[in-house]
Amino acid sequence: MTSLIDVVFLLLVFFLFTSRFIGVEEFLPSRLPRNRGLETFPRTVKAEVVVDLGWKDGRAGATAFTTGPFAGTDDSFFAFGQVDDPRVGYIAPRFDEVEGYLAQRWRRYGPQTPVTVRFDDGLPWQMVVDVIDVCERVGLHDVTVGAEEIDP
Repeated sequence: MTSLIDVVFLLLVFFLFTSRFIGVEEFLPSRLPRNRGLETFPRTVKAEVVVDLGWKDGRAGATAFTTGPFAGTDDSFFAFGQVDDPRVGYIAPRFDEVEGYLAQRWRRYGPQTPVTVRFDDGLPWQMVVDVIDVCERVGLHDVTVGAEEIDP
């Protein structure tokens, strides 16, 4: 009987050390785009907004431009200012200017205007999430996130 109890305890210890516990995952309160795959969907949208987030030497920069039939107008390209963000410890774009630019695009082209967020390798993900949150606050829900492909 004693050896049976020993085997049971050894099995219990074995399964206790080899099991994986699933941690609580974080929640991202925004709508992310569905994977469209190789299919192409015709769009009836007049314009598309592209937000470029750059990263160089610990400084982030952001520009935005509007593509489509309105490209080339005076307000189609905009370079956002920078601010030293104490919550993250590096130079970040002024997200109030990003919000103002996207709100203007929402008023001009409507809530169906697609937004593409492109970013450089090494950029902190917090900035990408901040831009997605700004799009959600403004009312632009068709957000696509993209980056350049990196060779392994």
